Amino acid sequence: MQRCRVREEGFRIVNLCLRGRKKTVPEEEAPVSFDGVTVKATKCINFGMLASTLFGRDYDSYGFDYFKGENVNNYRSSRDATYFELTKPNGYKISQDTKINISPSYSYFDEIARCSIYYSSSASFMSNRQAIISIPAVTADGERLLYMDGKNCNTYQNQTTNNGAVWKNNSWARYYYNLDVYKNGKATTGGAKAVEWSAKLFAANNIKAYINSTNIDFPTDPEIDLTGYSFYPVDTNGCNIKSNSTITFENNGFNQSEMVSSSNSDNYARTTEGMDGTNLNNVHNQH
Repeated sequence: MQRCRVREEGFRIVNLCLRGRKKTVPEEEAPVSFDGVTVKATKCINFGMLASTLFGRDYDSYGFDYFKGENVNNYRSSRDATYFELTKPNGYKISQDTKINISPSYSYFDEIARCSIYYSSSASFMSNRQAIISIPAVTADGERLLYMDGKNCNTYQNQTTNNGAVWKNNSWARYYYNLDVYKNGKATTGGAKAVEWSAKLFAANNIKAYINSTNIDFPTDPEIDLTGYSFYPVDTNGCNIKSNSTITFENNGFNQSEMVSSSNSDNYARTTEGMDGTNLNNVHNQH
């Protein structure tokens, strides 16, 4: 890495750490910008700009290959994960003169975190095991909502290119939007409450309290309109949902907005067409 100047602003990382027998929770909020950074790692096949993985390891055979960005020997993911939250719109900036050169045959690339999803071949996706990434999305009117009007798009867009080409989509990272203004009981609409509930259900046990420290159920508002919200399907096994609400989904509107090209677009539409967004075989798993 050359000509590296990094400033930190506008994001918060919360991760459970162990120091001896005492649990400590470092919490940090600061702006981040990468100015004139050059990354040359031509053997790296898995790359995360801010984090490689948002999971801890309860066993590592010291076989991590730093050139490739992967563990070549056996390891086990612990049940602890990270709550990673960008808090300020445009608080994470990467200048145009930042260059990233990794393996031409790379597998996964992400400007935030390469891996936030835990997957088990025997149990598929599992709630209570996942890391959470939250990103601010703001409309022209200053509302913390996603566009789903087919005219505008305000989801996160890659700020770098793969030597001029578009980066492949990373199906191992799930982006929630605006959890910082919905979490801990601050949600005022049925849609926002549903996002808070689903994110907490999806999250690893050690970070659930950062979403809401109380026991929350699926909302019972008469109308739950998910237009503008990043609501994802979750495993509801064991949940007792008592809602008789009228629920409005707007996935089609989201897909239409993702197709919009704008001045900040990376020209990759993160649509969810044809699948529920929980299958890693779906290259459009992320929004």
